[in-house]
Amino acid sequence: MDESQHQRNNQPEANSSAPAVTLPTTQMVDILESMNDALFAVDEQWSITYINRKTEEIWGQRREDLLGLNVWNVFPLAVGSYPYHAYCEAMQERRAVVFEYFAPGANRWLDARVYPNGTGLVVHLRDITERKATEVTEREQRQFAEALRDSLAALTSSLDVQSVMQQILDSAAIVVPSEAGSILLFEGNHGHVAYLRGFSPEAEAFFRDYQFPTMLLSGEPVLSDKQAYFVPDTHADPTWISLPVSAWIRSSIGMPIEIRGAVIGLLIVDSATPHHFKAADMEKLHAFAGYASLALENAQQVTQLETKVVARTAELNEAKERVEAILNNSPEGILLVYPDLRIQQVNAAFRRLFVYDADDAYYGSLYDLIYPADIPHVQTILATVSQAQIVQQVEMRCYRKNGALFEAELSISAITGGMTDTARFVCTLRDITERKQAQIALAEERNLLRTLIDTIPDTIYIKDINHRFVLINITGALASGWMPEEVVGKDDFAFIPQLAAQFYADEARIFQSGLPLLEQEASTIGPDGKVVWLAITKVPLRNLQGTIIGLVGINRDISAQKQRERQLRYYASLQENVSDAVITADLNFRIQSWNRAAETIYGWRAE
Repeated sequence: MDESQHQRNNQPEANSSAPAVTLPTTQMVDILESMNDALFAVDEQWSITYINRKTEEIWGQRREDLLGLNVWNVFPLAVGSYPYHAYCEAMQERRAVVFEYFAPGANRWLDARVYPNGTGLVVHLRDITERKATEVTEREQRQFAEALRDSLAALTSSLDVQSVMQQILDSAAIVVPSEAGSILLFEGNHGHVAYLRGFSPEAEAFFRDYQFPTMLLSGEPVLSDKQAYFVPDTHADPTWISLPVSAWIRSSIGMPIEIRGAVIGLLIVDSATPHHFKAADMEKLHAFAGYASLALENAQQVTQLETKVVARTAELNEAKERVEAILNNSPEGILLVYPDLRIQQVNAAFRRLFVYDADDAYYGSLYDLIYPADIPHVQTILATVSQAQIVQQVEMRCYRKNGALFEAELSISAITGGMTDTARFVCTLRDITERKQAQIALAEERNLLRTLIDTIPDTIYIKDINHRFVLINITGALASGWMPEEVVGKDDFAFIPQLAAQFYADEARIFQSGLPLLEQEASTIGPDGKVVWLAITKVPLRNLQGTIIGLVGINRDISAQKQRERQLRYYASLQENVSDAVITADLNFRIQSWNRAAETIYGWRAE
């Protein structure tokens, strides 16, 4: 129950309260024990009065060892933590509290929902570790993309190498978290720190005059193989140069910066924690080292341009070609847009997207590409980007050169600085027609499926692994006297209590064996008090990985069929037991039946 991180969700008002929970009947215990979420209860003295199976799993302790104990004696390290105060708040103010937190002891993220119950509390815990891991991965990918975009924007919008390098160091720190970073440049047999981030003023003053040797004790140059260095623990690396101002560094990565195949420096990130970095971090830094290379090369070109006009033109063209190569290798259309929304430059992907030839020059307005009804929305987005200096996305419709309309997603970011103080825009366009069509097709398919199952006179339903209804058609819901949305989340005990236990056992066997249940007949009492006969088929429902996640069931009303069978048996018995001969024939006078009296009278057996 201790925590290192937490998030407080929107909570009910102070006078809100959860419905009182009655604990625990046999059926309730069965339900609670089958839950995939943890649930436990404490009284007003914080004594544990109930825990379910999932709670035992998360806590790593048996319930018989915990019941009756004070929860804070069981978890003394949690006292004073965020969950502790949240539980106390719920206990004292008698209101529900909802929050998320990380439990180091269980190594899980948990969603906690605390409800007053009687004089104590009932706590519902859901394991949200996978969701959190997905959020972290998505956030890291988004941060990486945004950091690359910001570095590229700085590279393409500014000739100030100092600001570009600081942006690269800041962006690299977002992608690979670290306390400090630097760019080391080689000059002859020595290297000096040219750009710093995160170091103290004393360290910055020290590094202004300090020169690193570029030769190892073996006489070989540093990074002769052009490979990055990775030092998990500086104290364990005999080649690490320890200085008083950088003695705090315990792990480090250095990525080579190359210009025209020669290593001219290092992009470095440092941490005070041993083994802080992972090998995968080197790949992330590779792009930033490339941007640093471009920035340094541009700086060299600017220096040369100040003295040689001819060389200046050639070198600027070369730098432009490199930047355009980056832009043109993007699979998405990229546009550089003036403040008045005239398009300054487009990449090859833009030409392919809008069906322009390679030789076509496009200098129109951004609005010329957009469907008129969507322009007001784009105007609002542009205003937000200009004022808040944030990246915004919008879905809209665009015109190709041939007039064809297509669905597109537009990402807009502002560029400031450089030769003008007026903000310009970097726009990224991608065709989302297929995605939109897939969304529409999926919605139509779902509507078709829903219409189909609601039209079928049989009861059709889906249950989850906990025997709760996930979906039911109108026929099945109305047969139980409910609406479909009222059935979802309930189990058979709410509708057919006389058969619920049998259904539960049958479904448990399906979940365990993976085998279907086919055409099982069962009778129950309908809402009108009459006997209803059902033919029941249930098959396991699996996810894409083949794991059983529930079942699909079809209940067919065979009451009329059963009635006809009874009538036929009655007439057959009557025919066999009368003393007169009874003979039936078809329209071609072929005998269809011949009772015992007919056998006696005519002396022929029915066979």
